[in-house]
Amino acid sequence: YITEEKTREIFSIGYKSLEQAIETSRNTVNMLSPRLLNKYGFVNALNNFIHLLNETGKIRIDFHYNQKEKFHHFTEVNLYRITTELINNSIRHGKAKQVHIDFRLKENMNEILLTYTDNGKGFEPADLKASTGIGILNIRQRIKSLGGQISFQKAEPTGVEYALTIPVKRDFVAGK
Repeated sequence: YITEEKTREIFSIGYKSLEQAIETSRNTVNMLSPRLLNKYGFVNALNNFIHLLNETGKIRIDFHYNQKEKFHHFTEVNLYRITTELINNSIRHGKAKQVHIDFRLKENMNEILLTYTDNGKGFEPADLKASTGIGILNIRQRIKSLGGQISFQKAEPTGVEYALTIPVKRDFVAGK
């Protein structure tokens, strides 16, 4: 007979193991990301990262995009780091179970639009604007270095929604 206390202990151990597996996967992908980005580009590298996280069963991330074209390495690294940090925040702070990412290169190829939503516990926009957390500061700095903008709001009924706009000069698209 397994007591309620023993059940909680087993659940806690399992949950900690899952957290460690996710963190290990995240660290592994982050170590590989420069090579993946160089060889395959942002979309493919992010797809790989998302696949590893979806395999854990802890979260479901849907990623939609309108192209796989490679960008300048600086743009790709920053986009990748911004997106993985948003995912990390959804898992760790928002306790989200579902994330939707939409990545679009505008038709005239001069602007990237990235929207990101999750179904986590959300936040108050004023709290995020005032946040001094290293993750949010890194995201803001990366977007600023790309000449982009970010807006965010509490999603309804729960979660968060980010919208990023990043300019892309023609000579910054690989092969152009």
